Amino acid sequence: MVFGEREGGGEVTEEEVQKLGKLTERYCVVLQTLVKKPVVKVRLVGKGGEEEEGVRKEIVHGSTL
Repeated sequence: MVFGEREGGGEVTEEEVQKLGKLTERYCVVLQTLVKKPVVKVRLVGKGGEEEEGVRKEIVHGSTL
């Protein structure tokens, strides 16, 4: 089965499309970031290392894997 045509006129096979999909899953940085969400931590501290009233001490977003 043929899935498309290359710029030079050659055919793109199903095996090539599958291989491209697997390589994309493995090496695509954007996809990896979406699939394996990074953990982001923010800590706000006032002057002299003292925690200020009304400031959230720590914010954690994401999941750990």
